[in-house]
Amino acid sequence: GNVGIGTVSPTSTLYVQGSGSTNPFQVSSSTGTGLMVITNQGNVGIGTTTPVAKLSLQGTAGANDMFDVASSTGTSVMRITNQGNVGIGTTSPVGKLHVYSGASGLVAGSGDLTLENSGNVSLQFKNPNANSATINFGDPTNGSGSGYINYANNTETLSFGTHATSRMSINGSGVVTMAQNLVVQGTGNTTIAGNVGIGTTGPSDKLHIK
Repeated sequence: GNVGIGTVSPTSTLYVQGSGSTNPFQVSSSTGTGLMVITNQGNVGIGTTTPVAKLSLQGTAGANDMFDVASSTGTSVMRITNQGNVGIGTTSPVGKLHVYSGASGLVAGSGDLTLENSGNVSLQFKNPNANSATINFGDPTNGSGSGYINYANNTETLSFGTHATSRMSINGSGVVTMAQNLVVQGTGNTTIAGNVGIGTTGPSDKLHIK
């Protein structure tokens, strides 16, 4: 039959009903420390008895990490540490998000986003032909459009901008367009392969001024 705790009319095999401010379910350690709780609001707390969301996980200093997902063989595939770092493919993420596919052989550094592999590494932006992909750089003074890198799929054009203005673009044919003057500075030699055109986009000699 059905077992009811806090109710005389259980509707399932085990039915637990809270009363007043009493939570319907709690698991505590041998010292009385709350390990897991289900509140009257339906919130679940692990490591805390006052969950603030439907599922609240709270770590303990020096103890196990907060969250771990493992494969069928027990290998960890995703982990959230007590420091709030997320590791995918690694149990020791070096930054806020660390995606690990193989050892790079480098000494671990730190960064908000780390992509690590023993071979090639790629970061992909995929969207429909009529759209574009943008990486924005900004600060509280200049906003998110201060600097950017944008790729327009329909024109196959890669643009680089500063101060919210496009400064240079490269189209699908490899033609580079500069919005401002081109200044080449350096202490060594500067080599340009091919013809140079000033006032023309089709130079016929090494230096063609039109």
